[in-house]
Amino acid sequence: MRRQKLGRLEHVREGNAWKLAAEQYNDGPIDLAALYAMLPARGAAFSRGGSPWNSIAYAPGNTKRFPPDDLSWKLQATRDEEFVYVRLEASKPIPLWLSRNSS
Repeated sequence: MRRQKLGRLEHVREGNAWKLAAEQYNDGPIDLAALYAMLPARGAAFSRGGSPWNSIAYAPGNTKRFPPDDLSWKLQATRDEEFVYVRLEASKPIPLWLSRNSS
């Protein structure tokens, strides 16, 4: 008998559309302690403010470690009293960290 997988999908609203932000599948139920961590906050300052990413500066690219042509992504990060928020924007798929250096 084939066992059904249990899943968790996380959606975010960008503009006027909902987008899939994350998905995870397991053979068994999620541990209750982990499930509590997945629940949205009751309203931390950043989320209460409407997640104003346009007011967060982009981090400078690390051109000492990466050639400028490889920096196809932008990073933003902030925190409030409950969470650390990290946002990546990319103009093309971001390669795996070791994909270039793996043998």
